[in-house]
Amino acid sequence: MTEQELNLSPTRPYLARAIYEWICDNQ
Repeated sequence: MTEQELNLSPTRPYLARAIYEWICDNQ
């Protein structure tokens, strides 16, 4: 997931951030 994809949901940046970090932790 790229930063551009995260920016597609500006109303829920905390959710995108949580998912991003979760994915990174599970690799």
